[in-house]
Amino acid sequence: MLAHLFSAFLRAILVAVVVAMASLMLAAGAWDANHVVIVIAFIAGLFVFVQYRAFSPSILEFRFAAPYNCIKFSCIAISVLSLSVVACGGNDPG
Repeated sequence: MLAHLFSAFLRAILVAVVVAMASLMLAAGAWDANHVVIVIAFIAGLFVFVQYRAFSPSILEFRFAAPYNCIKFSCIAISVLSLSVVACGGNDPG
């Protein structure tokens, strides 16, 4: 039970980091925009935590597709990271 709770919490943290990664790496936006993105990342992480912690799914069923979810999450995270690095390099090439 504790391992299931930790797993759900870890997945929620990873989703929140991926959602907020681009906005926090690129400082070109407004100051308030970063706060809004952090709130959206928190909501996305909370949604993932509730979905993985619940006994039955509420909106989406994505808990029992483990290999597909890992590949999909890895590809999205690598895409967001690489595009953020490329965009950050255009603003500050040093």
